[in-house]
Amino acid sequence: MSYEVKLQDFEGPLDLLLHLIQKNEVDIYDIPIAQITDQYLDHLMRMQELNLELAGEFLLMAATLIYIKSKMLLPQPPSPEEEATPEDPRQGLVERLVEYKKYKEAALLLERKEDEFRLQLTSQPQAIPEGPEVLDPEANLFRLLSVFYDLLRKTDQEPPFLINREELDIRQSMVEILDRIAEKESLTLRALLGKGRSRLQMIVTFLGLLELIRGGILKVRQYQNFGEIRIYRSG
Repeated sequence: MSYEVKLQDFEGPLDLLLHLIQKNEVDIYDIPIAQITDQYLDHLMRMQELNLELAGEFLLMAATLIYIKSKMLLPQPPSPEEEATPEDPRQGLVERLVEYKKYKEAALLLERKEDEFRLQLTSQPQAIPEGPEVLDPEANLFRLLSVFYDLLRKTDQEPPFLINREELDIRQSMVEILDRIAEKESLTLRALLGKGRSRLQMIVTFLGLLELIRGGILKVRQYQNFGEIRIYRSG
């Protein structure tokens, strides 16, 4: 497919790293660099398979991770003159991640305050349903990709069958997605991609979904870590 979705319109390389750290439940100050590097490169490879256009920042971060990984794997020569603990090669990256995480959390807090203020001006008071506190329901691109990869993997494991030539169009898939979401208040990502779809159909539908999210027509939410991702109409 020649169709491309520009990844930088959604997230950046630091967002991907934070996603991997959260997914692996590791300490941001003690990143298992070999594991995270391998997963980061795997994500880049899969995104290129989906024809997602990678910004140069993603490739630069990949080179940085490989460099840090190589420095940590190589034995450090003894230094009798310096008894101090050698500098951690991850330190610079950790500082960037921590600073970026602070800005993201601050931006999210301001966005919530704006939403609360808008509701106070335009809506009547409503009872707040009881339940667990939702800290960050916004499902970012990499959460979407993780679920999508799992669904593709299951499709690849299914027994082979006769394949007919398919003529699929991204814009037509966008229309179909909007038709389906119009019938319900929300739709899960798994239900959208659904069983019985071919690998190509799943890819085209997913790219159509990304375009609708980028255009602000749809939004996605995930109310629990690793829970179902739900798709809503914006507004």
